[in-house]
Amino acid sequence: MKKSNIKLFSLLFAAFTMTATMVSCGNDDNKSNPETNAGGTGEDISNYKTHRTLPAWSTISFSYIDEPMYDSGIKLETKYGYNKVNGTTISEYDSLFFFSSVWGTGKFDMLKHTGVMLVAGHGKEAKSYDASVTGSIDEGKVVITIPGMMGGTTINLMPGDAPFGLVISKTYTVNTYSDFAVAGREFNKYQPTQNEKVVITPSETDSYLKANIAFTSTAQTSWGVFVFQSVEVTNADGSYTIAGEGKCTMANPRDPSATPNVYTATISGTITGDKLVGTIKIPEVHGVTIYLNPEDFDTVVNNGN
Repeated sequence: MKKSNIKLFSLLFAAFTMTATMVSCGNDDNKSNPETNAGGTGEDISNYKTHRTLPAWSTISFSYIDEPMYDSGIKLETKYGYNKVNGTTISEYDSLFFFSSVWGTGKFDMLKHTGVMLVAGHGKEAKSYDASVTGSIDEGKVVITIPGMMGGTTINLMPGDAPFGLVISKTYTVNTYSDFAVAGREFNKYQPTQNEKVVITPSETDSYLKANIAFTSTAQTSWGVFVFQSVEVTNADGSYTIAGEGKCTMANPRDPSATPNVYTATISGTITGDKLVGTIKIPEVHGVTIYLNPEDFDTVVNNGN
């Protein structure tokens, strides 16, 4: 994402961070508890044909921002049945309930293809957004369109557990130092640098199962810009391992105006929660290794090494 888009997106996203509540897709005079009432007016609605709760994940796109967002922690709930009055069926319903810590909650009438989300944040009064919905759980994809949110928002929902490449997608803060050798001289624990950023996004071309990783060295003498595409992601006991190959674009520190050199680089590591620990290697450049969140970083900094 371009720097200007990142800045714009950060402002927009901060304005719409949500602690959401549930609403009915009926009119404002007919709000009800969606856990027990599908928007009716007191009829017997206990005749559920199906009632499912399942995980889901999504990609979220906006009308005027190039890069999508992702949400791996969604819960969906479906209710399908019919309302009766005096033993006579008067209407059927097929409702989808949406729960997301990022985008709030809402209720959607799958028969009418309409829905409502009510979102609130930053102490402001909750605001509802009309939405349209297409697809279905059984089809494996539900698309929610919210014209009035952030200039037009589309949530592409996929039922099931999120692919690993999407689960680990976020920006990680890392402390780094490097080592390498020149003409028989070793440089151990060189250039300790705090609060660098490793940006991980899911690889759409790999069905989000793999990840793309970007890292720009901010050390005093920068190691350059690193790009890794289609990095393998595996899961073991709640931690995720990454391993892949990419490119490092490195400027000439003696002549910044010269054409940068491009070298092969590799990345490997483990992600547990919000922490990434690993290494980046540039074999062609004196065997440089950049350590991401090494255990002894604080000791190295305090010793002035």
